[in-house]
Amino acid sequence: DVLASELGARGSALSDVRVGELREELRPLFAALPKNHHGLLGHSAARYALHRHFVHKRAMYVKGLQLEGQAWSSSSSPVEILEDKVPAFLQSLLEEKMRDGFDLRGLALFAATLEHFIHTEAVEHLKHAYRVSGLAIDEVISQSKVPDVLAAYMMLFINWPLGSNLQSAMQEFRQRLPEIIEFLKEVQDEVLQRDIGQQKAPVPFKVMRHIVEAIGQKYGVRQDRDCQAMASTLAAKESRRARGRVELSEFRGAGPNFREGAPYLLAAGAAERVPGTSGA
Repeated sequence: DVLASELGARGSALSDVRVGELREELRPLFAALPKNHHGLLGHSAARYALHRHFVHKRAMYVKGLQLEGQAWSSSSSPVEILEDKVPAFLQSLLEEKMRDGFDLRGLALFAATLEHFIHTEAVEHLKHAYRVSGLAIDEVISQSKVPDVLAAYMMLFINWPLGSNLQSAMQEFRQRLPEIIEFLKEVQDEVLQRDIGQQKAPVPFKVMRHIVEAIGQKYGVRQDRDCQAMASTLAAKESRRARGRVELSEFRGAGPNFREGAPYLLAAGAAERVPGTSGA
């Protein structure tokens, strides 16, 4: 509640509705994880729960939650993630409040807090996408410009290099990741239909912000679905000569998502040379 009040004072109040939604999303994981002698999630369990939530829901690895060489039994508190993001006194209050662990509401509130900072970063990416596209933030743009702005946003979101020639980089991005372009189009159409309705009506920055919010909410689910589909595709092409493996020729012919060459796959540890087979 202290955290919610502080963020509210800064004009970014945490929605009770969203905290409630997160509580329900986190409930099964909270119930499954071991509790400490206070009946709460200890710091390591809370970090793990938050990590799982953001990876599954947003396909996002939040710095400070993932392992980075540590064991999940590390006693460091998730509250440490907020360092440099909230006033020092507030971090101290939170550390004191969460000293014994996290109940379900506390876990949901903390997840909502992280979402708040993720949203803030997403808006900054969107502003950057406007700038590199030669657009002003207060400019109402035509719907024909929306795909390019969203492509630039997504390139920033996944750390795709923009290079010195945005159009060239964007063309390569579209060619190599058509499934992401399709995803952006789906989200764009859904939000524009909901927020504007008219087919050719101009789009203000507020609506673009709604689109990137929806992208953040849906991207993890889409990634999970795509990963499962890719795994099924590869499983169907399992080599008869090397169980549990797919021959490189079959891999490269499995579709547009399987374009990496042997040198890259070998260097990444995703391929190996198997005696009695040709190639990797």
